[in-house]
Amino acid sequence: MKYPTLESLRGVAAIMVALFHCGFVNGDKYPVIAQGPIFVDFFFVLSGFVMAFAYQDKIAQGLEFRSFILLRLGRLYPLHLVMLLVWVPYIGAKYYAYHQLGMGPSDPTQDNNLYTFSTNVLLLHSLGFHDDQNWNTVSWSISVEFYTYIVFFLMLSVFRAGFRGWHAWSLAMAAYAALWGLGEGTLLKTYDYGILRAVGGFFLGVGVYTVHQHHQVTWGAVTSSLVEIGVVIVLAIAVIASEGSRLGQLLTFGVFAVTVYVFAAQRAGMISRLLLTSPMLFFGKLSYSVYMVHMLVFTVAAVAAHYVLKMPSVVVERAGADLVRYINTPWADVITIVLMAVVIGLSWFSYRWIEAPWQDAVPPNSGFLTEISPQYPSGDRITLRD
Repeated sequence: MKYPTLESLRGVAAIMVALFHCGFVNGDKYPVIAQGPIFVDFFFVLSGFVMAFAYQDKIAQGLEFRSFILLRLGRLYPLHLVMLLVWVPYIGAKYYAYHQLGMGPSDPTQDNNLYTFSTNVLLLHSLGFHDDQNWNTVSWSISVEFYTYIVFFLMLSVFRAGFRGWHAWSLAMAAYAALWGLGEGTLLKTYDYGILRAVGGFFLGVGVYTVHQHHQVTWGAVTSSLVEIGVVIVLAIAVIASEGSRLGQLLTFGVFAVTVYVFAAQRAGMISRLLLTSPMLFFGKLSYSVYMVHMLVFTVAAVAAHYVLKMPSVVVERAGADLVRYINTPWADVITIVLMAVVIGLSWFSYRWIEAPWQDAVPPNSGFLTEISPQYPSGDRITLRD
């Protein structure tokens, strides 16, 4: 089984998250982009599906925990550590600007200090140890996903061949129920209860994979195209409607699951064929790098525009979030495209020199690369990274 369409969808999700974090607007962000953070949950669902595909049988057959966790660390940790170190000089520059030049609203070391750096190194920074996000803020999801892998391994080790889809569905529902039980205005938790969000989405994806295993539905080109277009329209509506609504967010998680199921089974539809084009597969390959690199690029650009170029700004409040300052300019779309090009370029560099070498370092007899790096008919290697 091969799932290159899911790889491309991961690239789309990474770009949506990145566009949300771009600090340049012309009035306000486009509706779908304004809800960009919820696409992290799409990552979780995708990851659960792919991990179940890659490891369900291996763990049931006795794969050692040490081998499993080293493989996962090798996938996530190198780029996380490099980006964490790259943030150090930026925080140092902000510290100098605040204390020596009077620039900035607060001392950046309140949240970005030796303690938070150490929890980032240990991937503990999103398990409730802090009162806010810090350093490379998007890496909160890397922290919680890593520990979700451990839950996944333990569950499959306990049930082994007796593992069933309802086990995954039950854990996903329990996580979402706990998230809902917090009684706050959003389910999109990060540094505090993000682990519940990760477990919910991940095991939702695992559940989708168990359904996909036993109930694969394929249609002709016309029917596939209509179904895919319908799913994308519903997805866009759900994402837009999720703003400030816990119920809307929960329903969107379900739509993500349906989306993964549909595109895992189809290749004949119009959108699937688009996802299989070289540019889309390229963005999918760079998705993890795009996710990890973009925040620093956009942050530096926005700070420079505000404090150096003195561009006008606007402060807005997002549902469930703090006040956010955006640079308000009629050139916002052009600037965003240029910055995204920079992000893509840096992401290619980080993939080439950080991600790929560590992937190549995985022992060929581990079964890891051969199982989740399928060959597509074009001959290109498509790496389903999770």
